[in-house]
Amino acid sequence: KYISKVLKQKDPECEIALWTDDPKLQPYKYQKVGINVCTAGRAFLLGDDMGLGKTIQGLGIILKSFEYYGHDTAIIVCESNLKMQWFEHIKLFTKYPVDKVRILDMHLCPLDKVLTYQRYDVTCKACKLYDQCKSNKKLPLKALRKKQINEAGILILNYEAIRNSEKEIMHKCFDVAIFDEATKLKNWNT
Repeated sequence: KYISKVLKQKDPECEIALWTDDPKLQPYKYQKVGINVCTAGRAFLLGDDMGLGKTIQGLGIILKSFEYYGHDTAIIVCESNLKMQWFEHIKLFTKYPVDKVRILDMHLCPLDKVLTYQRYDVTCKACKLYDQCKSNKKLPLKALRKKQINEAGILILNYEAIRNSEKEIMHKCFDVAIFDEATKLKNWNT
């Protein structure tokens, strides 16, 4: 009943301006419906089968929330091995500036020359941002995490990292939260 009510109110074919310019990478109609239903509700569980594009719908939910509802921060909580996959999907499927995306505990090069800052890498030493990256790398882990959380438009982190940075994450007050592989949330204590 709720979904049919939302579909009557919202246009399931709405376009998201922050989506990619590539016409081949547009969400399918059922994905647009999922994006609209999820953004219309305060909290929603998206339980599509494997391979139907839940990641694309998750990105659509974030982008629509940013564009239509004026939100500006989002948090994506996923398993540790999926953090880079989410980052790559943001880079590939959206026009969202990747310099506003932070992966907690992973220092990405802002110029995308290398995946992580390497202290002795020749590419890094020739980069104009070498000193900035070097100073970030010297920060204690707790300070680096706090800086990543505060600078993030979209923060990607794993479930275990929430425990280590709970106060900083709660202080930031993210507008949109996506929990990938929500089976990790087994009970209220978790």
